[in-house]
Amino acid sequence: MNHHSEQQLKALSNKVKDHQMRKRLLAVAHFKVGKNRAEVARSLNVSRRMVNEWVAKYLKGGSSVLESKKHRLTLFVNGAAKVSADRLHGETESLL
Repeated sequence: MNHHSEQQLKALSNKVKDHQMRKRLLAVAHFKVGKNRAEVARSLNVSRRMVNEWVAKYLKGGSSVLESKKHRLTLFVNGAAKVSADRLHGETESLL
């Protein structure tokens, strides 16, 4: 799962458009060449805790687990009922 070389991770980071994903990939690349997590955090201007999380995720599941989760908009109706934006979009399309 963690079979990417430092060069491969850097090349991949240059291809992604998501700035946060780029940071995650670079963090793992720096770690793989022997930088400690505090050094990686300083070089990327992030917390050491975040570097720890990113490296652990990568070591467990590879680069795909570093991808950002989609944020889903949730609407609260009368303070209680929730409707996701995806569901709402589908329902409004069916009304048209």
